[in-house]
Amino acid sequence: TNTRMRQMAEASGIAPHRICFAPKRPNPQHLARYRLADLFLRNGSLAGRYNSNWQGSESSITTGCAQMAIVWSRLFSLTGEERYATARDTMVSWLIAVQRTLALGPKDGHGAVTGSVPLWGRYEKFACPNWATKYVADALLCVQGKLPSF
Repeated sequence: TNTRMRQMAEASGIAPHRICFAPKRPNPQHLARYRLADLFLRNGSLAGRYNSNWQGSESSITTGCAQMAIVWSRLFSLTGEERYATARDTMVSWLIAVQRTLALGPKDGHGAVTGSVPLWGRYEKFACPNWATKYVADALLCVQGKLPSF
């Protein structure tokens, strides 16, 4: 129940008012909410934006991809569903590959993560925002079982 979830959150040090619940929907609509992990596992990438039919419309955004790895890690810890661990691990592997490509370029870019893939994508075009590297580091910690505390 929602009350029990809020109590569990509070016992874990999470302010209960930070917990948001999606409205109840018929089962097919509810199950559609789980699509992003399945979509990623099927396609091997996430677009930066999706329409209501889950059709991607722009380049991958590394910060969002890293944040999804963190979310999937949390979902795996809550549900035990292996697809979330698989999605997390696959996404982290992809993010590491993105980061490694910068090691082929100028020294100033070594260790950084681009805002978009490809580099000329819409989000942080031709840039390596520091928060992208931070979220990738958080995602790497999640793979080791060290979830961020909220």
